[in-house]
Amino acid sequence: DYFRQLGVNVVQLQPISDRFKQYDEEGRVTYNWCYDVQNYSAPETSFSTDPSNPKQTMKELKTMIRAYHEAGISVVMDVVYNHVYQADEYAFEQIVPGYFYRYNA
Repeated sequence: DYFRQLGVNVVQLQPISDRFKQYDEEGRVTYNWCYDVQNYSAPETSFSTDPSNPKQTMKELKTMIRAYHEAGISVVMDVVYNHVYQADEYAFEQIVPGYFYRYNA
């Protein structure tokens, strides 16, 4: 309701896909804008009320998106397919080596 009152008609979700966790020296997850995706089709479990339950994570994401749609608000999910944690092991690199990921010496 608050977004509608502001006149918002579209929300963009920054990367919400399951990502590779990077840790600092103390074992804390470091913030990296979520652009080290591991599984594009699975939502990141740390955004859920029950991170150990993937079904709950998917249910909550779908519920949120449905609520936006019911309020007349479109949802855009930010996906950048060439932003991955280990490019050399990613499917795109395996299919056509050297095409999707470019490296400088």
